[in-house]
Amino acid sequence: MKFATLVLLALPAIGLASPVQKREPSVDCGGASYSSDQVAQAVEYSNEDAAPSTTYPHQYNDYEGFDFSNYCSDSSYYEYPLTYNGYTGGSPGPDRVIVGQQSGTFCGVKMKFASLALLALPAIALAGPIQKREPSVTCGGKYYSSSQVSQAVEYSDYGYAPSTTYPHQYNDYEGFSFSNYCSDTKFYEYPLTSNGYTGGSPGPDRVITGQSSGAFCGAITHTGASGNNFVRCKY
Repeated sequence: MKFATLVLLALPAIGLASPVQKREPSVDCGGASYSSDQVAQAVEYSNEDAAPSTTYPHQYNDYEGFDFSNYCSDSSYYEYPLTYNGYTGGSPGPDRVIVGQQSGTFCGVKMKFASLALLALPAIALAGPIQKREPSVTCGGKYYSSSQVSQAVEYSDYGYAPSTTYPHQYNDYEGFSFSNYCSDTKFYEYPLTSNGYTGGSPGPDRVITGQSSGAFCGAITHTGASGNNFVRCKY
């Protein structure tokens, strides 16, 4: 039993040879609270490619310059939708888990086009300006939920309608002010529909996104406007 004893005694030392990974934290994203298990599920779904009919997971380039070193040592990342029941397709919503491309481990959580949302990382949470969540809007009597507006912004940013001209530049000939939701001075327009626009007739309603930030700036509609002009939706 001499060698068996040596092996057993050696196991704890071997077990300590690799760094201990932190458990995924519970997080709050603009009022939406996710448990540690829900965050862990999003990481697992990202690693297992649980949404093959979508673009997720896809590379996250960290244009905001966030520091994820408190949870992972990766230098390149994936982003994946963070939802209550685990994302497998459809509208991704505004919240994202960030996963290391090399390690496949949890690196952080962020709200779309906003600051990191980890309660465990208050210093990092202040790294970027807090953007307002997309509002629900009414365009010419047609109601769109916050999630539907968020989906239109997402589809615009990631080019979900490659066979069309959308998103294309919106020149704001009407002179609208979008400063309540974004600080951009140049904009894109993209069709706002109930199920997410990927082609075909764009309908009368549009979401306006910032060319620099990719964030929601406003919503406008042809309904009630003269000619090919726009009027502002209600929100």
